[in-house]
Amino acid sequence: MILNIIAILFALAAYGSAIWGGVFFFNTDDKGAQKGKVVISVTHLTSTLYAIYAITFKLDTRPLVILLALLFYAFAVLLFWSAVKANTSDQGSLPFIFSSKPVSHLVRSGVYKYIRHPFYTAYILSWIAPVVCTTSSTMTVFSCVMIIIYTLRAFAEEKAFMNSKLSDEYACYRAESGMLLPRIGSLRDSKKLL
Repeated sequence: MILNIIAILFALAAYGSAIWGGVFFFNTDDKGAQKGKVVISVTHLTSTLYAIYAITFKLDTRPLVILLALLFYAFAVLLFWSAVKANTSDQGSLPFIFSSKPVSHLVRSGVYKYIRHPFYTAYILSWIAPVVCTTSSTMTVFSCVMIIIYTLRAFAEEKAFMNSKLSDEYACYRAESGMLLPRIGSLRDSKKLL
């Protein structure tokens, strides 16, 4: 029972962070972003409610499996808030998913030095976690839908950057960092600085 409660708290921290971002952090002042907010609100809320249900009633009883899921949630929360911190600049807030606004700036500091789409990586990690720790095939379907949405949006944003006035800078950035996971070379280079 205690593992259920801990897993639920970790899940709420991860999904709550994403909800906070959608409400307070990302820019939704264009029609594409407003439509995106509806799509993500419906899919995210439905998937989150089912994840809480699955963790409550279909939690795998093996402690190591639950620990692995807790690590996925913890990394998701850490990555999300690291990305928020890296975006506190004068350049303006990032657009919400599905935004139709042209790309206006590129963030390359903080966690962005290693991962070009840390928010999407955080979200994906938070949807892998309930698949790992529950015995629900329905949860697997919900998670796959969310992971596909975020992965496709990361590819769409890559394309938007490559077709923008920032394309040359973005090409260099792509060579130095990973899309959803850090490049091994970028991690090796960071150790040289220590």
